[in-house]
Amino acid sequence: MALAMAVTLWLFALNRYTGNITEMVDVEIQMPPEYTMLSQSANNIIINLKGPQNIIDQVSTLIADNKIKAMCQISSKIDEANDPIKKTITISKENLNLPDNIKIESLYPNKVDVMFSRLKKKYLHVQLRKNGQPANGYTIENEFLYPSEVEVTGPASILKSVHHINTTPINIEGITSKKNKTFPWLIDIEKKVEITRDGKKTLIPITCNNQVRVWLSISELLAEKILLEIPIAILHPSDYPYKVTLQDKSINLTVAGPKLTVSKLNKKDLVAYVDVSLLKPPGPYKQPVHIKLPTGIILKDQLPEVHIDFEKEPQKQQDSQDSN
Repeated sequence: MALAMAVTLWLFALNRYTGNITEMVDVEIQMPPEYTMLSQSANNIIINLKGPQNIIDQVSTLIADNKIKAMCQISSKIDEANDPIKKTITISKENLNLPDNIKIESLYPNKVDVMFSRLKKKYLHVQLRKNGQPANGYTIENEFLYPSEVEVTGPASILKSVHHINTTPINIEGITSKKNKTFPWLIDIEKKVEITRDGKKTLIPITCNNQVRVWLSISELLAEKILLEIPIAILHPSDYPYKVTLQDKSINLTVAGPKLTVSKLNKKDLVAYVDVSLLKPPGPYKQPVHIKLPTGIILKDQLPEVHIDFEKEPQKQQDSQDSN
């Protein structure tokens, strides 16, 4: 009897002694399956609890293990006249899975504003996201994605103003035509779309299980360059008996080609010439200039004609020819 009385007295004293804690717990809003949350004014609340110390200790452990939450249920009876839908939810002890003998001294905030929307399916155009830049002198000339559109599921109020979705980024840093993949890249679709709300860009989660195949066409950048005073050579057989002179001994030309090649080009890499093999005195003549260009280089200008004349022979040689 003495032992029973001692245990009873101990239990009475334990339950009579009260404790007090202040904790933060998560707010979990349960949506009907055909809806999705857009925004929630508070994701957690601060509660001050009072109760028997042994129960308070248990509750503190449960909160630390995230086993006590503020659970709020949104009814499936929703007026969809205005989508997105806005609601204010009041939080009380009924929303918290607390033992009966625990009292809530204070709860803040006690109201949570939520905005949600019905889920909808829609096809969106796919845009390729790229990280980095091609190697110097190279550019992405063309990119091809298949499929070019994918079906996504997301908030109807958001998708009505969204027309494209991005892929997850691919790294193209330092890529060249030789380093480019000859087979398609298999890329995932991002699970979010970007919108602008109240002047700020916001990412909205969506669902999409598609992947797209990506082909990239990498080519060298083209550039132009002006080369000044390119000397004009005179082309004729070794036994050509005449000596000719050019009125203009050099020309200026604009050439184009791959940027890296053009940047290293100088006038010594081009050969400009006129062919006088079939010309005979007295002259003068006008002959077109010809040009030999390095591989991959093209000429942007029209080649000019140059004035050609024959030099007079020395007088004594002329007199000797007259006497003969």
